[in-house]
Amino acid sequence: MLMIYDLVVIGNNEYAYQLVMAAIQKQARVAWVIDRTNILANTNHLAKLNINLHQLSDRYSDIDKFARYTSLVSHLLQLLDEMVINERQILDALRGVDILYGEYNFVLQSSSHYILEVKTDSGISQYLSTNAFAIANHSDGETKENLSQSNYPRELRTIFGIWELTLDAPHYNRSSLAGLGKFIETKQIEPCSTEANRVVILGSDGFSCAIAQILNLLGMHVTMILPDHHILPLVDVAIARLLQAQMEVAHIEIYTHTQVTAIKEIAPDSIRLWTNYQTIDCNYFFVPDYYPHQGNAQVPLSFSIYPCQSYADIDSILTVALQASPWQRATSSIFKQFRKSSTYPNHFLQNIPTVPAIAQVQVAEKWDSLQSIALESVTTDGGLCKVICDRHGYIVGASICSNQAEEILEAIALAMQGRIKVCELCFFSENLANLFFKEQWQQSFG
Repeated sequence: MLMIYDLVVIGNNEYAYQLVMAAIQKQARVAWVIDRTNILANTNHLAKLNINLHQLSDRYSDIDKFARYTSLVSHLLQLLDEMVINERQILDALRGVDILYGEYNFVLQSSSHYILEVKTDSGISQYLSTNAFAIANHSDGETKENLSQSNYPRELRTIFGIWELTLDAPHYNRSSLAGLGKFIETKQIEPCSTEANRVVILGSDGFSCAIAQILNLLGMHVTMILPDHHILPLVDVAIARLLQAQMEVAHIEIYTHTQVTAIKEIAPDSIRLWTNYQTIDCNYFFVPDYYPHQGNAQVPLSFSIYPCQSYADIDSILTVALQASPWQRATSSIFKQFRKSSTYPNHFLQNIPTVPAIAQVQVAEKWDSLQSIALESVTTDGGLCKVICDRHGYIVGASICSNQAEEILEAIALAMQGRIKVCELCFFSENLANLFFKEQWQQSFG
């Protein structure tokens, strides 16, 4: 049976939740497809977990390694269980949306139109049709052009030759909260033997970095392999390199400009990865988990399939969904009110769940990078905040690496919304009072 919706949301992150809530308010017919094993795809969950473990690690710094590891693992699993229960209660309480738990595949219905096949946990297949599919993922910076291309999973399938076995393979894990929880719960890790606990993480996104930090706290030898110049390639270079330096000081190995070319199991508890520079032996490896489990299918490129990873994406997806719904066209004034009331309707806002946290915001419209001015300021906790403004002093973007990242970036985003100039930031909010952008602007432009 084919069910027709105004909007079908696939996956779970903070933007997916905001999109579903906004669509429900407009009385649109919404279906939300979620992989039950990956219910905690929201970056807020991983950020909370990472912060909690770092605080506990500092508290347990004086006890022996084994007791510290046991306490951290126990707390991690308990916190994950609590998060899953709370998230399911929130989802079950939603009204006006059909939530489907299961795997999905896109099916080509005509030359240009796709429908979605969802195989639910009960084994029943349901078919969904809409003019707007929203793909929610938790990688940093997927765009519509490369939505169907997740580099590492595709490499694993073609180079490693064991992709079909990876869900059951003892070495393979997904870079997600579900994958992390399963890994910690099922692996008998001896904290006193780091040689038997070598982990390789393939990826440079925020989830990969946060999981690297968590596993490092648990006493594992962590190596990150990434093809980019630095971690978080879509974040400001200075901010990303500051976090990378802190991770390397914490004994996380990071190999940049590196591609995996082959992999082979060399022992029952050990595998070898060949890269373009060297070979690396490890016991376990993680790969990015960009999407809900989708069987053997790829996400196709289609005019009706949209990424959902920013407030700007929510704006454009709702436009399509409401225009496509006959009974919603008469309520265009409501949609205009939503655009005005959106927290950051004209800004891209991104939070990354590392410690210290990283966040950045930039205007949705294009701006002349050659005419822009960069100003930097140290935060009160020793972090770094960087703003980009035009020649008139209006802010077009900002990035920060700090334990106060969320509060400071929210204040800057509101200042951008109100067209506050960079030299006036210190008067706009208490969170911005200790940043030294006014002095730098006055030195440069009087």
